[in-house]
Amino acid sequence: MLEAHTTPLAILEKIANLIYTKSGIVFPPSHMKVLDQRVQSSFKKRFGTVEDFAHLLEVNETELTTFIGYVTTNHTLFFRSMEQFNGLGSTILPELIEKNAATKHIAIWSAACSSGEEPYSLVLYIMHYLATHHHSDWTFDIIATDIDETSLKAAQEGLYNYNSLKYIPKEYHAYITISEGEMSERGFLENDYIIMPDAVKKHITYGPHNLMDSPKIYNMDLILCRNVLIYFDIETQKKVVDNLTKALAPSRYFFVSPSETLSGISTSLHARMLPKCIFYTNDHH
Repeated sequence: MLEAHTTPLAILEKIANLIYTKSGIVFPPSHMKVLDQRVQSSFKKRFGTVEDFAHLLEVNETELTTFIGYVTTNHTLFFRSMEQFNGLGSTILPELIEKNAATKHIAIWSAACSSGEEPYSLVLYIMHYLATHHHSDWTFDIIATDIDETSLKAAQEGLYNYNSLKYIPKEYHAYITISEGEMSERGFLENDYIIMPDAVKKHITYGPHNLMDSPKIYNMDLILCRNVLIYFDIETQKKVVDNLTKALAPSRYFFVSPSETLSGISTSLHARMLPKCIFYTNDHH
């Protein structure tokens, strides 16, 4: 038996179709309750009816994009799936240091970066790796994109709840600032908070991007698109991965989350197996 919705089902289906057309994100019947909750909390902040809200999403692309960001924003963590970072250090970075010896530069794309935990984790990890492996003369930069501009603004601010510190391994604490202050107006439960200093922020460029669109960047050494494909149907997954793959330089690297697979989705990316980690490469050799 399907759960009853506060929003009429026809309105939910209309909004779900708008979201799919714009972003490729699928809301099956089993997820309509979540969509219903987000619709209700959004339209009640405005004048008018839920029908008016659905019409606004239909005629105003900016409003629709903002709502898609609100619907899909997930709780994310620093150093999520640590095995993948270990694979970055054991295999990918050493290979890139060999491949990019002429430029001594590494270019990374964090696609669907949400509120910034992934790109900041990458910066901390790579800064520490280069410093401890005698490669301090190397440079790197990360392009971090998301469809939700509210998340991007939070990421650019680089300010996080002190509770986030428990997900950041101690060897990286030296690179961040741990401050004291009342942050209750932001909903923080602790008096302390952490902030990413300019030495960390300078490695990241943030910008909006819809994964359904062709990329405007190329020659990336590593692309991460983690915990995103689960929102798409198979045809959209193929389109998104194909778009992202176009941005990779030859013989480079691609991460999805450990719970996702590119089997049956991409013919140009091939799995490489490490003891506790799988990544993909467009190297055909």
